Amino acid sequence: MRPARKAGLAAATAAALSLCPPALNAQTSLGRLVETPAATGSLFGIQGHKLSYLDDKGTPNQPGTPFSESLPGNGTRAGYLLKHGGIIPSSLRVSVGARQLQPGVDYFVDAANGMLFFAEPVRRMDSVRASYRFIAGQDGARSPLGLQSMGLNLRGTALSLAFGLSSDPAKGLDFSTYGLSLNSRFASGSTLKGLLYLSTPAGTQRNAQHEVRASLGPGPAKPKAEDAVSDHLIVQDLSLKSGAARIRASYQDIGLKFSGFQAMRQAHAKDADVMAQIGALEKERGIRRLGFGAGLAAGKNPGLSFDWDRIEDGTDQILRQQMGFDAGGLKLSYGTQEVGEGFKRFNDLREDARGQWARERGVRREDLSLSLAAGKGSGLSFSQNTVGDKSGSLSRQQLSVAGNGLRFSMTSRMADEEFGRLNDLTDAEKTALALDIRRQFDPNAQAAAVTPKDKEQIAREAGLDRSQMSFQAALARDSAFAWNSFRIADGKGTIGRQSFSLTTKNLRFSYLDQRISEDFQRLGTLSDFERSQFANERGIHRNALGLALALSPVSSFTFNRLSLGERNGSLSRESFSYTTKGAAFALNFARTDKSFNRVADLAMPDPEKAAINAERGFSRWDLAAKITGIRGLALDTYTYRARNAEDDLSRDVYRYFAAWDAGKTTRLTLLSEGAAFRKAGEDQDARDHQLYTLDLQPGRGLKLSMYHDRLDTVARAVEKPSVTTDFLHLETDRSRANNLTAETKRVAMSDGRFENTTLVDANYAVDKGLALHVKKLEIDRGDEPSSDMDMLEWKWQVLKGLAFAGMYAETRTNNDSDIVAQAFSLSGTLLPNLALAGTYTEIAQEGKPLKVSADVALSNPRPVNMGILKETSITARYGAVHDQGRKLSEAVSGKVATTVAKNQVAAEYTGMLDPKGGKAINRTLSLQTDPNPKRPLKAAILYRARNIRDDKVRLVRKYDASLRLGPRTQVAYACSSLPEDPAGNMLPVKSKSFKLVQAVNKGMSLGLDYTVQEDMARNTLVSRLGGVVNGKLDALTAVEVGYSVDVHSQGENRTDAHTLRLGYDHQVNGDNFLTVSTVYTMFRGDRPDDLLANLDFKTRF
Repeated sequence: MRPARKAGLAAATAAALSLCPPALNAQTSLGRLVETPAATGSLFGIQGHKLSYLDDKGTPNQPGTPFSESLPGNGTRAGYLLKHGGIIPSSLRVSVGARQLQPGVDYFVDAANGMLFFAEPVRRMDSVRASYRFIAGQDGARSPLGLQSMGLNLRGTALSLAFGLSSDPAKGLDFSTYGLSLNSRFASGSTLKGLLYLSTPAGTQRNAQHEVRASLGPGPAKPKAEDAVSDHLIVQDLSLKSGAARIRASYQDIGLKFSGFQAMRQAHAKDADVMAQIGALEKERGIRRLGFGAGLAAGKNPGLSFDWDRIEDGTDQILRQQMGFDAGGLKLSYGTQEVGEGFKRFNDLREDARGQWARERGVRREDLSLSLAAGKGSGLSFSQNTVGDKSGSLSRQQLSVAGNGLRFSMTSRMADEEFGRLNDLTDAEKTALALDIRRQFDPNAQAAAVTPKDKEQIAREAGLDRSQMSFQAALARDSAFAWNSFRIADGKGTIGRQSFSLTTKNLRFSYLDQRISEDFQRLGTLSDFERSQFANERGIHRNALGLALALSPVSSFTFNRLSLGERNGSLSRESFSYTTKGAAFALNFARTDKSFNRVADLAMPDPEKAAINAERGFSRWDLAAKITGIRGLALDTYTYRARNAEDDLSRDVYRYFAAWDAGKTTRLTLLSEGAAFRKAGEDQDARDHQLYTLDLQPGRGLKLSMYHDRLDTVARAVEKPSVTTDFLHLETDRSRANNLTAETKRVAMSDGRFENTTLVDANYAVDKGLALHVKKLEIDRGDEPSSDMDMLEWKWQVLKGLAFAGMYAETRTNNDSDIVAQAFSLSGTLLPNLALAGTYTEIAQEGKPLKVSADVALSNPRPVNMGILKETSITARYGAVHDQGRKLSEAVSGKVATTVAKNQVAAEYTGMLDPKGGKAINRTLSLQTDPNPKRPLKAAILYRARNIRDDKVRLVRKYDASLRLGPRTQVAYACSSLPEDPAGNMLPVKSKSFKLVQAVNKGMSLGLDYTVQEDMARNTLVSRLGGVVNGKLDALTAVEVGYSVDVHSQGENRTDAHTLRLGYDHQVNGDNFLTVSTVYTMFRGDRPDDLLANLDFKTRF
C-alpha cells in the first residue's frame, strides 16, 4: 500500500468513527455490553492527543530518559505495548525489519500509555524496533488499558471495533483482545446482535524477544508455548419479527484459551450487571451453545412455536426441543430433553436448572400435553411424560375431562423394575406422583396433603404399574355421583379397588370392592399412607356397602355391610339403625368363620380386630334400643346372642334398664343385666344381676331411698352362692342442728350366710351451750364376728371462756373383743390470767387399758410486769403416752420470755423421753438487745446446753454483735458453734467472722471482712480475708470491685487462692436490666486458674 493512500484512509476513518461501546452476549441476548458506553474513552491511533508533560508547542518540560527495545510481530495491527509510558512523541523512532516507519501514516502511538498501532499488520516473522525518550514520572502513571473502541452508527446499526490489553499473571503473559460487535435494530422490533473477539499474545515487553541499550538486563521467565495461543469468543443473537411470525437464532462459542475477559472487566468495572454477564461468559469457556426458534401468532394468542437448543462442553451435550401451539382454547405442546451422560460442565452453566440437570445426567425426557377449553369450567386435557435412561424408564399418562357439573380423570404410570433414577426427579414431579397415590383414595386430594415421607417413598416405585380412573357428576343441586377405580401391579400380582357413591338430599349410598391377589409382593414397599389403607390384606377380597336415608327431618335409617374373604375363610358384618325423635334402634349381624385366621392382617383399628378375633367360629346378632320420648320414662336395652354350632358354644349378653321420674320427688329404676358363656348347653361362666331402686324426697329436707339387689354367678362351671341385698335409708335435713339418719341393710347369701346392719345417727342441741351426738351401729353376722356399738359425744360451754368436750363409745362383740373408748378435753381460762388446755384419751379392751394419752398445758394469755421484768410470758406443758401399761413417750417443757431494760430475754427447758427409753434435755438462754435503730450497739446471744441419750453435754452457741463507730463506720462480729439445721440436728461446724464497713460517699462503701470456719467432721479449716468496694454510681447503675485471699487447710494439705471480683449492674429502662460480672481466681501450686464471666439481660413481660 502506498503511504499517501494509507494517510487518506486514516483521516477518513478519524472523521467517520466516534467512540462506541464494545459488545458481549449474555445468554441468548447480548445485553447491556452492547448498549452501555465503555469506561475508558481515549481514541487510540490518532496523533495530536494533549499530553500533560508537553507545552503548547509540543516541547517536553524535561529531557527524559532514552530507551530502546524490540517487540515480536503478532500478525495484527495492534497489541504492541512498549516497556514505558510517558513517551516524548518527537523522540520516537519505529522500524519494522529494515524499513523506517512514518508517524501518523505507517503507525500511530498512544504516547501517555506507551501503545503502538500499525496501518498494516506486522508479520510474525518480523520484529518491531522502537527507540524513544520517556518521562519517568509519567511512566508510573500509565493506565491499564481496557477495551477501547471505535464505532460506526448508521440508522439503527452500530458497528464497534474494540481493542484492549490485559495481563494473565498465572500464565506470565500479556494478551491483546480485539474484535468487533454488531447491534442492529430493524423494523417491527427485529434485532441482530453479535460479538466476535479474538485474544492473542501481545507484542509487549512481557512477551518481548529482547531489549537493547538501556533495557539490557535479565528478562522475564519464558512463558509456556501451550499458553501463548490465540482463541476466540463468538456470540450471535438474531431476533426477527414480521407480522405474526417470529424467528430467533443464537450461537455462542467461547474458546477454552480465550483470555480477553480481563480487558472486558477493566472496561466495565463500574457496571455490576455487565460484570455479572462477563463472569457468566467466563465460566463457560470451552462451552458451545446453539439455538433456534420460530413462532407464528394466532391473533392475540401465541400460536405456533418451535424451539431447539443445544449446549456442548466438548465431551457431550444437553439437547432441548420444544414445539407448541396455543390458540387460546386449544393448547398443544411437545418437548424433549436429553442430558448427555458424558457432560461435565454443569456447575459452569448460567441456567438455574443446572443442579437438576446434573442429577439427570444420562436421562432423556419426553413430554406431550394437550388441552382444550370448551367453556368456563369445561374442557379436556391430556399429558404424557416419559423419563428414562439406558436402564429403563418411567412413563405417565393423564387424561381429564371437565364439563358442566361433570369431571372425569384417568391416570396411568409404569416404572421399569430396573429404572433407578426415580430419586433424581424434581421435587414437583415427586409431589405429583405422591398426589396420584393419595387420589386413588380421595380424587379431590390436593398437593398440600403430600408429606415429605410420601415423596421419599417415590424412589421405591420402580417395578410398579399404576392406573386410576375417577368420575364425578353433580346430578342436581343437592345430588352427586362419584365413581373411582384404581389398579396397582408389580408384575406378579395386583391390587384392584372400585368404589362409587351417590348422594342426594335425603340419601347417601356407597359401595367398595377391593381385591389384593396373593401373588402381589410389594405391600411392604408402599408408602405409610397406602399401607394404612391395605395393611397386609394380601389374598383378601374386601366388599363394603353403605346406605343412609333421611326419612324426615327427625328420622333416619342406615344400613352397612362388610365382607372379607380369602381362601381359608371369611367374615361378614351387617348393621341396621333407625333413629327418630325420642327413640333409637340398632340391629347388627356378624359371622366369622373359625378358619379365618387373618384378623391381624386387616386394615382396621386394633379394638375392632380384637372383637373379630374373639368371635371366630361364631354367628351372632345384637339389638340395642333407647327410648326417651315418653315423658318421665327412659328405656335402654341391649341384647347379644352368639352361637358356634361347630363347637357347640354360645355367648349371651343382655342389659335392660328402665327409669321412671314421677315429678321431682320420686324416681324408680329397674335394671336387669347379665352375661353367660355356655358349652354344650351348660353354663361355664355366667352372671345375672337384678337391681330395683326407689328414691323419695317428700320435702323439708326429708329423704327416703331403698333398693333391692340380687347377684347370681357361675365361674368355671361352678355355681357360686347368690347374694341378695335389701337396703333402706332415711334422713332428715342435715343442715339443721337437730337431725336424724337411720338406715338398715340386709345381705343374705344362698349358703345361709348373712350380714344385717342397722345404723342410727342423731344430733341434738340441748341448748346454746350443749350439743349431743348419739350413734348406734349394729352389725349381725350370726356366728361370724359381729358387733354392737353405742357412742355419745358432747360439746359443753361450761363458762364463757371454758369449754368441756368428751366422747364415750362402747363396742360389744361375740368374740370377746369388746372395746371401750373415752376421751375428754378441757380448754379455756381458769383464772383471770391463767389458761388451761388439757386432753385425756383412753382405749380399753375387756377392762384392760390398751392405750392412754394425756396432755396438759398452762400459760398466761396476757403478758405481765414483775418489777424490772416487763411483758413476761410463762408457758408450761406436760404430755405422756402409755401403751398397755408401759410409758411410751413423755415430754415436759417450760419457757419464760421477758423484757429487761428493752432487751428481750428468754429461758427455756425441754425434756423428752422416746419409746426406747432415751432422754433428751435442752436448756436454752437467749438475749436480744434493744432493737431501736438509733442504738449504736446491737447484739443477739443464744446459749443452749443439750443432753442426748449419752448424757454428754453439747453446747450450741451463737453470738452476733454490731457496733456503729460513727456516721459512716460500722463493725460486726459473729461467732457460732454446733449450729442446728431446720430439723434440730447439730452440725459439727464452728465459725467466727469480723467485718468492717466504711461509707465512702452517699452511694459507695468499702468493706473488709475476716472469716474462719472449721468443719470438725471433715477436719478442714478455711480462713478468708477480703475487701470490697460497692455501691451506686447513679440512680440506675451499680458497681462492685472485690479482692479476697482464701486459705484452705485439711490435715497437712493447704491451698491458697486469690480471687478478684468485678460486677456491673445497669437498669436500661423500667423493664430491662443488664448485669455483667467476672470472677477470676488464682491458685497457688499446680491447680489452673479459674475465670468465670456472666452476662445477664432481664426484661419484664
